[in-house]
Amino acid sequence: MSKEIDKEKAMQEAMETIGKTTSVIFTPDEFSEGNFLMYSDGMKNNHNLPDLEVRGVPGMFSRSCGNLINELNAYRISQDKPILVGQTVGWKTGDILVEESKNYDDMLLLVSRLTDVECCHGCECKKHGVSE
Repeated sequence: MSKEIDKEKAMQEAMETIGKTTSVIFTPDEFSEGNFLMYSDGMKNNHNLPDLEVRGVPGMFSRSCGNLINELNAYRISQDKPILVGQTVGWKTGDILVEESKNYDDMLLLVSRLTDVECCHGCECKKHGVSE
C-alpha cells in the first residue's frame, strides 16, 4: 500500500511541477475544421522530453484534453517512464496510440487507438437497427 501512496504523492508533486513549467496551447486545427489542436509547451526545455499534441479536438472536450496532456506529462516525470512512438497507453480517457508528430520536431502525437466500431454478428446493436 505504501508504494501506491508514494506514486500518488509523486504524481501530485509532478502535476504541480507541470503547472509551473509547461503550458497547454489551444489553437484552431488547420487540418480539422471546427476542431482544435492542443499541445504542451515546455517539456523539451524544462524536462528534456518531447511535448505532446492532440489534433481534431472538439471544443467540448478541450478541458479534458488539456487535463490529459498535463496528466501524461506529469506521469512521465514522476514515474520516469517514457511514452514511446508505437506504444499504446491505457489511460482513463481510453487507449491512446503514440505516433511521431507530422508537423513538429520534438513532439509526440496522441491519437485514438480505437478507430472503428466492431459489432458482433447478431448482437444487440443490429437487433435495434444500429449499423456500423
